Order: sequence, then C-alpha cells, then structure tokens
Amino acid sequence: MADIGSAVNDATRETGGTPGVAALGRVFTSLYATHLPNTTFGALPAQYAGQESVSAALSLTRTAPFGRQQLLDAVQDSFMWGFHTACGVAASIFLLDVLGAAFLPGRFKNTAPGEAGTQRWPV
Repeated sequence: MADIGSAVNDATRETGGTPGVAALGRVFTSLYATHLPNTTFGALPAQYAGQESVSAALSLTRTAPFGRQQLLDAVQDSFMWGFHTACGVAASIFLLDVLGAAFLPGRFKNTAPGEAGTQRWPV
C-alpha cells in the first residue's frame, strides 16, 4: 500500500509542478514585456523595439550607441518588477492552498467533550 501512496504522491507533485512553473513563467514574461517599454527602452528607435526577452535586451545594452547604463538599469528594473510580482502570485496561491488544506474533511478525529483524550489528534 505504501508503494501506491508514494507513486500517487510523486505523480501529483510532478503533474502540478510543471504547469505551475509554466504559469508563473508566463506571468513573469508578460509583466516584464509590458514594463520594459515604459522605461528608457520606450525612447529607442523602432529598429531596437521588440526586446521581449531578457537576453535580447541585455545584448542590446552592450551594443547600444548611447545610454548603456540607463538601458541596463531599465532591464534590471523590469526584470525585478516582473519577478517580484510573480513571486507574489506564487505566495498567494500557496496561502490559498494552505487555507484549503486546513478545511479538508477528515483531517482530525473528533472526540466528545468529557471523554478521555479530548484533544484532537490527526487520523
């Protein structure tokens, strides 16, 4: 029986982990891509537009003819803004999971008041 429980536990963790990482990655990417044009990158000529990946934006900061430090600061600011927000989303999901798990039925065995062992023990 323990083998089956272990297999189910592993399967649910792996199944839940992959979509969770993908969803948080998408949240980060969309936030980063919407924040970057509102920085110094928004003032660049059209030929430099569309730097939606962090690596493309960082490579542009190395080859830019002007304002390299401002562009680097803009990339780092956009990255951290997206990262912090994605971490906040992950923490919110975690708290909802904790609240949901606390109210699952059958979590504690109830005993009537006055009986021996009136504490609530996990089943």
